[in-house]
Amino acid sequence: MASSPDDCTCDNHCSTSTVCMCVYVYETGRCDCECTGPIVISAADRKLSLYDRVAVDTGDDVTLARLGEFLGKLSDAELFIPAAAASEKVALKERDTTLADVIQRAGLAVAEGGQADSYTSE
Repeated sequence: MASSPDDCTCDNHCSTSTVCMCVYVYETGRCDCECTGPIVISAADRKLSLYDRVAVDTGDDVTLARLGEFLGKLSDAELFIPAAAASEKVALKERDTTLADVIQRAGLAVAEGGQADSYTSE
């Protein structure tokens, strides 16, 4: 388990990987990373809500589709990946933000009432 968001990084957990994504959950100190493989650093004890505070670090070679799949596995929300942007590269280094803000900044959409819709935090 990472002790801080500074420990939950691609450099620390996936240094030899070409594709990496890490999410640090402030409330629990949980670090989840997926590297080419995938390698999971810690098993999810619960699904994350859109309001959980997180830090996210991805490498430069992560596609929007792969990031969406990874965040979808961690989240209790249904995520949609825009088909036209699925193969675009996404590089994120976010600190002390909500999962909803990360999803929005990445260009993903959250399902609301069975329809894809952009999520905005309050």
